[in-house]
Amino acid sequence: MQRRDFLHAFLAPLSSYALVRTLTVHDAFGRAVRPLTDRWVQDLDAMSRDLKTGTITPGLWQDRIQALFDRVPLEDLLAGIDFERLVQGFEYPDLGVHTRTVRFPSRIRL
Repeated sequence: MQRRDFLHAFLAPLSSYALVRTLTVHDAFGRAVRPLTDRWVQDLDAMSRDLKTGTITPGLWQDRIQALFDRVPLEDLLAGIDFERLVQGFEYPDLGVHTRTVRFPSRIRL
């Protein structure tokens, strides 16, 4: 597997997870998709706990996350997002950028 393929296989499920987590935290799912997304969040939480405890491998986690997101077309998911609610209280940074420090586990040497 080439580096680009690996990064795509790794980042796609991770970014999908981050999107759903952000939308859930900000309660930005519309009523029409809320029953589906509530179940998604429960499944995501269970899979992430399994990954954390080592019950499943990172590769299996990626496969399961991808299968979870393949259940609903992206267009349907986007149609169910309350974007107005999502941007409420959002503060734009002065310079048009916002940075955060990335903290790597101590076992990773940079």
